[in-house]
Amino acid sequence: MNIKNLNKANGIKILLEELQDQHQMIVRGDALGVTISGRYQDAAFVKTIQPHVLAELNGRIEAKKQELAELGITFA
Repeated sequence: MNIKNLNKANGIKILLEELQDQHQMIVRGDALGVTISGRYQDAAFVKTIQPHVLAELNGRIEAKKQELAELGITFA
């Protein structure tokens, strides 16, 4: 990896870790933090949209991993 890319790679890594933390929060069943018209979501709402939120987070996680791979970072 080019040393000039080290700072960029670190920034991407931080974003990746945040996405992974959000993913784990959703997997655990924690609330999504979504309000609709000022009302907080209920358990049925969370259960219904959970697979969609996880799919979106998975896509974003993979995109960050791809960015790191393009900078020469590999994952074991």
